[in-house]
Amino acid sequence: MKRITLIGALIIGAIAVIALVAALNMGEKSPIYAAGKIEVAPEFKEDAQAFETLFVIVFDPDSPMPMPMGAMKERLNGGFKDGFSFALTKEKMLRMAMAGGDDSQHPKYLRIKARLDKDGLAGPDQPGDLVGIVENVPFGSDQVIVKIEKKIQ
Repeated sequence: MKRITLIGALIIGAIAVIALVAALNMGEKSPIYAAGKIEVAPEFKEDAQAFETLFVIVFDPDSPMPMPMGAMKERLNGGFKDGFSFALTKEKMLRMAMAGGDDSQHPKYLRIKARLDKDGLAGPDQPGDLVGIVENVPFGSDQVIVKIEKKIQ
C-alpha cells in the first residue's frame, strides 16, 4: 500500500513540475513598441555630454489626445554618449493611463521623441533641452534612428 501511495505522490509531483514549467514559458511576452538608436546632430554633440537624463517619449499620432502613450526615463552616468540604444516595452515605459487606452490594442504607427533633459523632470520641453522626433514609426520597428537636432529656446 505504501508503494502505491509513493508512486502516486511522485506522479502528482511530476505533473505539478510540468505545469509550473509550462506556465512560466507561456507567460505573456511583452511586445517591443520600438527599438533603435538615439543620435545627436554634430552641432549638439558637445552640449549633449553635459546631460544626465534622457526621456524617450511615445505618442499615438492618430489619438485625439495630445498626451503621450508613455515614456522611458534613463539616467546617463557621465553624460549622453552618441548612439544610445533603446528598446521600448510596456515594462520599461511608464504608461499614461488616460492616453494609453486598452493595453491589448496597439497603434499601427508611433511618433517617438527623444529629449535630453536639463532638470531631469518629466513634463513639457524646457529651454535648454535637446530634442529629436521621428514620425510614422511602424509599431514593432527595431531599426529606429531618432536624431536629436533641436535646442528648445
